[in-house]
Amino acid sequence: MKNNQHPKEKVSIKKYSNRRLYNCSSSKYINLKGLVNVITKNHNVKVEDHLTGEDLTQQTLFQLVYEDNDPKKPIFSENFIKILFKILEKNNRADVSEYLESCLKKFDNYNELEKKDFEKLNILDLQLQILELKKIIVSN
Repeated sequence: MKNNQHPKEKVSIKKYSNRRLYNCSSSKYINLKGLVNVITKNHNVKVEDHLTGEDLTQQTLFQLVYEDNDPKKPIFSENFIKILFKILEKNNRADVSEYLESCLKKFDNYNELEKKDFEKLNILDLQLQILELKKIIVSN
Protein backbone atom coordinates (compact mmCIF):
# COMPACT_ATOMS: atom_id res chain seq x y z
CA MET A 1 0.00 0.00 0.00
CA LYS A 2 1.43 3.37 -0.94
CA ASN A 3 1.89 5.99 1.76
CA ASN A 4 -0.91 8.17 0.51
CA GLN A 5 -3.37 5.34 -0.02
CA HIS A 6 -5.91 4.34 2.56
CA PRO A 7 -8.14 1.29 2.48
CA LYS A 8 -10.99 2.03 0.07
CA GLU A 9 -14.03 0.49 1.65
CA LYS A 10 -14.88 -2.14 4.19
CA VAL A 11 -15.86 -5.35 2.46
CA SER A 12 -17.93 -7.72 4.54
CA ILE A 13 -17.45 -11.42 3.88
CA LYS A 14 -19.69 -14.06 5.40
CA LYS A 15 -18.21 -17.51 5.94
CA TYR A 16 -20.61 -20.44 5.91
CA SER A 17 -20.20 -23.77 7.66
CA ASN A 18 -19.38 -25.41 4.32
CA ARG A 19 -16.36 -23.00 4.13
CA ARG A 20 -17.95 -20.98 1.33
CA LEU A 21 -17.30 -17.26 1.35
CA TYR A 22 -19.96 -14.73 0.40
CA ASN A 23 -18.98 -11.18 -0.51
CA CYS A 24 -21.84 -9.04 0.82
CA SER A 25 -20.65 -6.01 -1.19
CA SER A 26 -20.90 -7.72 -4.57
CA SER A 27 -23.61 -10.20 -3.52
CA LYS A 28 -21.57 -13.10 -4.90
CA TYR A 29 -19.81 -16.16 -3.59
CA ILE A 30 -16.04 -15.95 -3.86
CA ASN A 31 -13.20 -18.40 -3.41
CA LEU A 32 -9.91 -17.76 -1.60
CA LYS A 33 -8.25 -16.38 -4.75
CA GLY A 34 -11.17 -13.97 -5.09
CA LEU A 35 -10.61 -12.88 -1.50
CA VAL A 36 -6.93 -12.26 -2.26
CA ASN A 37 -8.02 -10.07 -5.20
CA VAL A 38 -10.30 -8.05 -2.92
CA ILE A 39 -7.47 -7.55 -0.42
CA THR A 40 -4.88 -6.60 -3.05
CA LYS A 41 -7.25 -3.96 -4.41
CA ASN A 42 -6.69 -2.20 -1.10
CA HIS A 43 -10.04 -3.05 0.45
CA ASN A 44 -10.42 -3.47 4.20
CA VAL A 45 -11.88 -6.97 4.62
CA LYS A 46 -13.79 -8.39 7.56
CA VAL A 47 -14.75 -12.06 7.55
CA GLU A 48 -17.53 -13.14 9.89
CA ASP A 49 -19.27 -16.42 10.65
CA HIS A 50 -22.67 -16.11 9.00
CA LEU A 51 -24.53 -17.59 12.01
CA THR A 52 -22.70 -16.25 15.05
CA GLY A 53 -21.13 -13.08 13.65
CA GLU A 54 -17.78 -14.19 15.13
CA ASP A 55 -14.84 -12.38 13.54
CA LEU A 56 -12.94 -14.94 11.44
CA THR A 57 -10.75 -12.44 9.58
CA GLN A 58 -7.38 -13.41 11.04
CA GLN A 59 -8.11 -17.14 10.80
CA THR A 60 -9.17 -16.76 7.16
CA LEU A 61 -6.10 -14.66 6.30
CA PHE A 62 -3.85 -17.36 7.76
CA GLN A 63 -5.73 -19.90 5.66
CA LEU A 64 -4.99 -17.73 2.60
CA VAL A 65 -1.27 -17.71 3.40
CA TYR A 66 -1.27 -21.48 3.94
CA GLU A 67 -3.19 -22.29 0.77
CA ASP A 68 -1.23 -19.81 -1.35
CA ASN A 69 2.06 -21.32 -0.22
CA ASP A 70 3.99 -23.22 -2.88
CA PRO A 71 6.60 -25.62 -1.40
CA LYS A 72 8.91 -24.83 -4.33
CA LYS A 73 8.63 -21.07 -3.66
CA PRO A 74 7.52 -20.77 -0.04
CA ILE A 75 6.20 -17.50 1.31
CA PHE A 76 8.19 -18.06 4.50
CA SER A 77 11.30 -20.19 4.55
CA GLU A 78 11.66 -22.83 7.26
CA ASN A 79 14.49 -20.79 8.72
CA PHE A 80 12.32 -17.66 8.86
CA ILE A 81 9.59 -19.54 10.72
CA LYS A 82 12.06 -21.05 13.20
CA ILE A 83 13.62 -17.65 13.90
CA LEU A 84 10.17 -16.12 14.26
CA PHE A 85 9.20 -18.66 16.93
CA LYS A 86 12.47 -18.09 18.79
CA ILE A 87 11.86 -14.34 18.78
CA LEU A 88 8.20 -14.76 19.80
CA GLU A 89 9.22 -16.95 22.74
CA LYS A 90 11.39 -14.21 24.23
CA ASN A 91 9.51 -11.07 23.22
CA ASN A 92 6.09 -9.50 23.41
CA ARG A 93 4.06 -10.83 20.47
CA ALA A 94 2.38 -7.48 19.90
CA ASP A 95 5.78 -5.76 19.65
CA VAL A 96 7.11 -8.34 17.21
CA SER A 97 3.94 -8.11 15.12
CA GLU A 98 4.10 -4.31 15.07
CA TYR A 99 7.78 -4.40 14.09
CA LEU A 100 7.24 -6.91 11.27
CA GLU A 101 4.27 -4.91 10.01
CA SER A 102 6.36 -1.73 9.88
CA CYS A 103 9.11 -3.62 8.01
CA LEU A 104 6.59 -4.91 5.47
CA LYS A 105 5.18 -1.40 4.96
CA LYS A 106 8.70 -0.08 4.36
CA PHE A 107 9.39 -2.94 1.94
CA ASP A 108 6.12 -2.22 0.10
CA ASN A 109 6.93 1.49 -0.08
CA TYR A 110 10.44 0.66 -1.29
CA ASN A 111 9.04 -1.53 -4.07
CA GLU A 112 6.63 1.23 -5.10
CA LEU A 113 9.47 3.66 -5.77
CA GLU A 114 10.29 4.24 -9.38
CA LYS A 115 13.93 4.46 -10.43
CA LYS A 116 13.68 8.23 -10.63
CA ASP A 117 12.53 8.32 -7.00
CA PHE A 118 15.59 6.59 -5.53
CA GLU A 119 16.89 9.87 -4.16
CA LYS A 120 13.84 9.89 -1.87
CA LEU A 121 14.88 6.56 -0.38
CA ASN A 122 16.25 6.97 3.11
CA ILE A 123 19.11 4.46 3.23
CA LEU A 124 19.92 5.37 6.82
CA ASP A 125 16.40 4.45 7.89
CA LEU A 126 16.66 1.05 6.18
CA GLN A 127 20.03 0.43 7.82
CA LEU A 128 18.56 1.28 11.22
CA GLN A 129 15.75 -1.21 10.58
CA ILE A 130 18.30 -3.92 9.79
CA LEU A 131 20.32 -3.10 12.92
CA GLU A 132 17.17 -3.29 15.07
CA LEU A 133 16.34 -6.71 13.64
CA LYS A 134 19.92 -7.91 14.20
CA LYS A 135 19.70 -6.71 17.81
CA ILE A 136 16.53 -8.70 18.37
CA ILE A 137 18.00 -11.83 16.78
CA VAL A 138 21.34 -11.58 18.62
CA SER A 139 19.67 -11.01 21.99
CA ASN A 140 17.73 -14.23 21.48
